[in-house]
Amino acid sequence: MLSHLAVSRVVRPAARTAARARYSTAPIHAEYNGLPFNYHNKKTLKYKVIAFFGVPMVVPFIASGYQLWKGGAFSEAK
Repeated sequence: MLSHLAVSRVVRPAARTAARARYSTAPIHAEYNGLPFNYHNKKTLKYKVIAFFGVPMVVPFIASGYQLWKGGAFSEAK
């Protein structure tokens, strides 16, 4: 006859595994896509990528040009 302690050590891990499996399974999707955006329309994707990477690239040049313009660097010398 097994003691109560021995039985609980055998039963508890199995019960924990069953409980974890119940909460950790995700619903089954028909199509899984690992990307967070739609890439089926190539033309739209191209413009979005250009805007996403292009705008932050251009902003420092626009800001520095504005500061130069504000300081009078582009005005005619008198």
